[in-house]
Amino acid sequence: MFPKIKMTKGIMISLIAYGMFIILLLMSAVGKQFFQPPIHLTFSVSLGSLIDPVVVLGKLVLVYLVVSLIPIRWILVVPTFLFYPVVLMDLLGSIIFLINGNIGGLLAGLLQMITFAMILYFLSKITLRTIHNNQYSKSSHYVIRWIRALKMSIPEYSQPLLFWMVIH
Repeated sequence: MFPKIKMTKGIMISLIAYGMFIILLLMSAVGKQFFQPPIHLTFSVSLGSLIDPVVVLGKLVLVYLVVSLIPIRWILVVPTFLFYPVVLMDLLGSIIFLINGNIGGLLAGLLQMITFAMILYFLSKITLRTIHNNQYSKSSHYVIRWIRALKMSIPEYSQPLLFWMVIH
């Protein structure tokens, strides 16, 4: 279910450095909250609270579809660097819950962080596979080649992607 992640050493170092920068930036923004008494949250379920995550995931899929239209592999760095801080904000929120002693909030934050990271990972894999397959599709029209490449790419990672989207 989880294919092996293949990254070069330079990409790994740049992601770690970027992540550390974002965490320091976020910690400076919410530094006072680390030492406040525990936060008590109440949860309510409404139609808006159920639709909001679906809209966010729909926009996320749309961004990666638009990126897959561009036949350059490194363009995938743009949405990854835009959405990577969301994962780090979830991690920082989990740390705040841990410091405040809220185990339920900690577990919910970690689950949200993991699911969003996995959604980004599988959308990135689909986008890379679409860009790669687009080079080998035979047609004189670019849009037709892209649609064929997308049809070949989606079945490979659709099950784990849908699994993580439903959990999210």
